[in-house]
Amino acid sequence: THLSKEELIAGIPALKGKEDRVFTVDCVQISLDEISRNNPPNESTLHEAKISYQQKLLYECFDFTLLAKRLGYLVYLLTRNARVVQVSGASDMSLAEQMARESIFTVSENFSNQLYTVFEAQNLPETDEHTLERLNKASVWFSEKFAAIFDDSVKTLQFETDNKELRKTINSVLNNCRKEIEVKLAGILSCKKGFSPSAYLHAVSAAEIDFQPSKVKKIQAPAYSESDIDHPELFEILRDWRTAKASELDVARFQVLYQRVLIQIVVFLPDNQKDLLKIPGVGKKTIENYGKEIVEHVRAYRKKKGIKDVVLPILKGVTKETSKVEKKNIPKGSTRTISLDMFNEGKSIVEIAKERGFVNSTIEGHLIFFVEEGQLSIDKLLSSGQQAAITRELSVEEENSLGSVKERLGDEYTYSHIKMMLAHQKHMASKK
Repeated sequence: THLSKEELIAGIPALKGKEDRVFTVDCVQISLDEISRNNPPNESTLHEAKISYQQKLLYECFDFTLLAKRLGYLVYLLTRNARVVQVSGASDMSLAEQMARESIFTVSENFSNQLYTVFEAQNLPETDEHTLERLNKASVWFSEKFAAIFDDSVKTLQFETDNKELRKTINSVLNNCRKEIEVKLAGILSCKKGFSPSAYLHAVSAAEIDFQPSKVKKIQAPAYSESDIDHPELFEILRDWRTAKASELDVARFQVLYQRVLIQIVVFLPDNQKDLLKIPGVGKKTIENYGKEIVEHVRAYRKKKGIKDVVLPILKGVTKETSKVEKKNIPKGSTRTISLDMFNEGKSIVEIAKERGFVNSTIEGHLIFFVEEGQLSIDKLLSSGQQAAITRELSVEEENSLGSVKERLGDEYTYSHIKMMLAHQKHMASKK
């Protein structure tokens, strides 16, 4: 071990009992017991070393440089990859970083300067009343700021991305940030009712040991899938709303809400924001941005259908044997092509949806695609009477949104019927 003479002398009490070890000082091998004999420490030297050590610990306690770097890198990753990473369960992370920078990190630098002034008196921190008073106030202030800024951001943050490497990186950075918060907070709180080196070191060590990092998990399948939906009309309404919202904000649809989250909403039918927040994948940011609109759609649907109490469907699980049989019977190709092939074989939309484990509207969406491409005749989906009725309502210049057209047509027509006709019109227009 290489130590300076000053470090060795100051550390003699802590190294008592290890006199047989040999240390390198200025490239000369000198045994510890020889240094002890030639340079016996006096009370003043020991007291100065003790003061210096405690001051060093306190500077370390209120130094948040590493936390600032880790938080900054976390926000950078989330911001840079915003188009492929969905964040939930947390408030605005950029705002959280800004608040931490303007309050916690800036104030900590000022507090370090104040400690420097206090320490000039060279009093032992653990017994100096003025120092302890300053530490108590700082402990209360910083712990409150940690709670106000981090409890609703870093500690509750959840994220999802299909990029495996990015998911692993963000998870690692998030864990490092959370760990640093826990360790620094433990040190701060240890100074609330006094200060002692042993109490401080025990607090931060325990925080490091007790910290449980979150593991990288693949996105789990939702509790309910499309095959469990008993309210396809609401599912279609919410999907149309999501598409319109994504277009309005110029973002991808999944950045508004994931499809699996929409499914859970349609199954659980939350008619207030508190219940909506309980659904996995719905965070405070989602509630803030879209909560009111989503709840209004659900309320309107429940009122229309007279639904007071929500009855959850029984999960439609399949055994391994069943899934093997189904896979053998389903032809290869894209999911749309599979639906088209099955439809051309004479199977109804209901039969295809049941066999494939989808709701009717999903299969209808597959077929609508081929209507617009000109590969499927509209006559196979809508009767001439249905086509005429929908065309008449679509020609109304005012109030020709999907919702308005659907309302005028009545319950005999679905949103998919209207979309089929729109797809046919687009195909015919493309031929002109």
